[in-house]
Formats: sequence, structure tokens, C-alpha cells
Amino acid sequence: MGRTARGAEGKGRALLFLLEHELGFLRYLKQSKIKPNEYEFPESKLANIQEQFMKLIERNYYLNCSAKDGYRSYLQAYASHKQRDIFDVNQLDLQKIAHSFGLSAPPRVNLNVKVQGRTVRKNKLKEQLGKRAGSHFNKGGHKTGGDGR
Repeated sequence: MGRTARGAEGKGRALLFLLEHELGFLRYLKQSKIKPNEYEFPESKLANIQEQFMKLIERNYYLNCSAKDGYRSYLQAYASHKQRDIFDVNQLDLQKIAHSFGLSAPPRVNLNVKVQGRTVRKNKLKEQLGKRAGSHFNKGGHKTGGDGR
């Protein structure tokens, strides 16, 4: 909910949009004695402005920069969320998220997310080294003596 209703006697209102895999967050809100009103909107009642929105973002340099910054901030905040069982960045469709910001392609984002004391990037590199090199590399990623290269 961001900064809404902070403090001991904080009261406030917020509008929250959840993806299907994020609906578990509603249980968390209810346990925290926050009673959300849930709404569903039929797709037939929604205007399709995606194409015009994307053209606007593409044509306006400042809006394009803001959209890219917003996309990066969104993913970084999502990846650093405490409730990773609900807000798992790996479940996101990055192309669809980019479209929601008016971008035709997802910009590069560096996500240094901690996983058991290591970053995801280090783990992926280790996996890739292991697959390509087979037994020619030790756990530290260094060549072993008997690889003949």
C-alpha cells in the first residue's frame, strides 16, 4: 500500500491492482486487519487504448525516458519485496509489464536479488559455466589440471 495509512492512527485509501499470482497478498491484508473492497471489471467495459498509449510513449522522448525509469523502478521494487512467495519477479511476463509502461520492448534491468547469500546473477553464471565446461571447471569456476586445453 505504499505510504498510505502510516503511523499508529494512520488511515488512508489506496487503489491496488493485483496480478493473478499476487492474490495471496489479499490474505496478508486481511490478517493485518485491512479490509479491501474487491472489484472485477468485465473486459467488454474497458477501452482499448494500448496502441495509442504506446505510440505516445514512443514519440515523446521525455515520456519514453520516464516510462523506462518507471519500468526499472517497478522491477527493482518487485524483486526486493519481502513477500517473495507472493511477489516473485520470475513469474512476471516482462513483455507485458513493458507494454503496461507503454514500451514496445523491455529495457535491460540489473536485478541483484539475494538468494541464500549469493546473487541470482552469480548463480546463473555458475550454472552456465557448469553446463558448458562439464568437468573441466571446479566449483570456483577455475580450470582443472587434466582438461588438456
